[in-house]
Amino acid sequence: MKRVFFLLYILLISLVLLVGCTKEKMSIEGLQAVNIGSTITLTAKTNSNEPIVWRSSNKSIATVNKGVVSGISVGEVVIYASCGKEQASIKVKVVGEKKNETVDPYLNKAKTLLSKMTLEQKVGELFVVSVSGGLSRSEEQLFSNCHIGNVILYPGDDFSKEDLASAVTDIQKTILDNNVVAGFVFNEKRPATYRLLSSLAIIPSSITVLATADKDNAYNVAYGFGNELRNFGYNGILSPNMLLNDEDESCYLDDPNVVSEYSNREIDGYKYSGVMPVAVSFPGGGSARWDDIPSNANSLQSLKQEDLLPFLTAFENDLDAVVVSNVIFSAFDSTYPATLSYPILTSLLREELEFKGIAISHYLDDSYLVRDYRDEEENIAVVAVMAGIDMLAYQTTTYVNEDYTSVLNAVRSNKIEEERIDEAVLRILSKKYKYDIVEDEHYRPAWNAKDYDPSAEIEIAAKIAKESIALLNGSIPEFTKETKLLIASPVAPSKIVDSDEEDENSFACILYSLLLEEEYSDISWRTFDSSDRNEMRSISQSSDDYDYVIFAINNIGYTRRLYFEDNCICISLSVPIDISRIEGVVCYISAYGYERGNVDAVIDCLINGAPIKDYREKTEE
Repeated sequence: MKRVFFLLYILLISLVLLVGCTKEKMSIEGLQAVNIGSTITLTAKTNSNEPIVWRSSNKSIATVNKGVVSGISVGEVVIYASCGKEQASIKVKVVGEKKNETVDPYLNKAKTLLSKMTLEQKVGELFVVSVSGGLSRSEEQLFSNCHIGNVILYPGDDFSKEDLASAVTDIQKTILDNNVVAGFVFNEKRPATYRLLSSLAIIPSSITVLATADKDNAYNVAYGFGNELRNFGYNGILSPNMLLNDEDESCYLDDPNVVSEYSNREIDGYKYSGVMPVAVSFPGGGSARWDDIPSNANSLQSLKQEDLLPFLTAFENDLDAVVVSNVIFSAFDSTYPATLSYPILTSLLREELEFKGIAISHYLDDSYLVRDYRDEEENIAVVAVMAGIDMLAYQTTTYVNEDYTSVLNAVRSNKIEEERIDEAVLRILSKKYKYDIVEDEHYRPAWNAKDYDPSAEIEIAAKIAKESIALLNGSIPEFTKETKLLIASPVAPSKIVDSDEEDENSFACILYSLLLEEEYSDISWRTFDSSDRNEMRSISQSSDDYDYVIFAINNIGYTRRLYFEDNCICISLSVPIDISRIEGVVCYISAYGYERGNVDAVIDCLINGAPIKDYREKTEE
């Protein structure tokens, strides 16, 4: 009997061991060699239903995403796959030579500088914070505590040239007091038709440049404005706007080939002026829906043919940096917007498109991102850095300290590998060397910034104003000195005449004064509020008392419900959105802006018979 119990015991133990031995352990299968520039696919086998996390022991040799290994440089790495408590690994060799590899000439210098930085300074280098005017005391304290490395600077409303130069100098001093390198000082160039200071030149909008039908004007505007920015200590600009959009003055409309051509000339202009251009906003978003959560459902193939095309050509043109969109591209990631998405930032931007520059986030305090992605479980800045963002951008200082602390703690706890931080900082430092920001004498405003002469930029703006003016409907009539005219316009939004009288600062008064000099005998002028439809309607209805009513308006959107009499001459002093709505008039002219150059260009065509492009001829081609 004892012998029987002993045999049963041995049998039971054997069954237990047999079951334990037959339980499959996690394993990785696939090729163990990959060429530089090529990929192989590894497969992880496991009984677990939990998601598999992949990791490379050295991303400079090979990267891995969902089992797809990309060869970067010659060497050997260990690829790890983990699933819950299980983990497996496999060695992969990277062999061959990568063709046409571009060597960053500033990388070694950047590495030397990186070695002098503390972890706190490296994390601070990732931040770019918006500042209006100069730094307040609380902002100075924030920059000190968080080692903030970069800013987006908006000049004060009443700033003089000396004020701006002084503000930039003080900001850079604060940055250098807490870091080992000076900062990027970015300009955002808003609104679309822009002036850095009231005493400086107007910078034509992208759509105005496009209206000239000469892409070299994109270069000329960027080169001139870049020189102006550099003179006052700016070294970066958030432009060009490469979105495909036919209703935004800051865009080159919605033809991807046209946007590519004009954007690349603009990029060249800024680069040659010594200011780093930052393209906005990767990977596009032209067909995005904005009713609630901005989203774009286009496939990769569709994006490459449309939204992505301007960026692809810019990457070939050695673009240095991009701002990444807050739009969700559901073909890649249905959960996170592009600026927080690993599939877009790493898989698409870095691995497939091989972009080597800086990836800057959309504003992380944007109301939509705050509403949907700021919670206590996962800090938004940590998500962005892990996904592949290099610089974290903010409109205000509200969340900066919280996000800085979260990223710093994530590195200290190994949630974010310090290698990921070093990778981002090296990209930033390399561009700072490229744009001469590292050396003390280069980042400062010019010593004679207060004497800066904007005449060259004013000349460019005047040239573009003349070349962009277009006839949209009808034909310009001939006037005699006996022609009875009423000239009506709103007051200009900025000062365009040397007078303190508000009404005299208007298209109507300028044209009236010139016609008086030409001895016109029966002319009247008036200004009106461009938001008051009733006032504009009364002007239009008074046209029976005149041979012609010259009706200029800087807010063409308000004309949608107006009826213009057949002796009206309509002039748009803004973007001509409502071309099809202005019919039955003598003519309709677009000047694309309400600056003195635009006004003079219109008057030259009306009174002196200067040549004007016919928009209809272009659309019929």
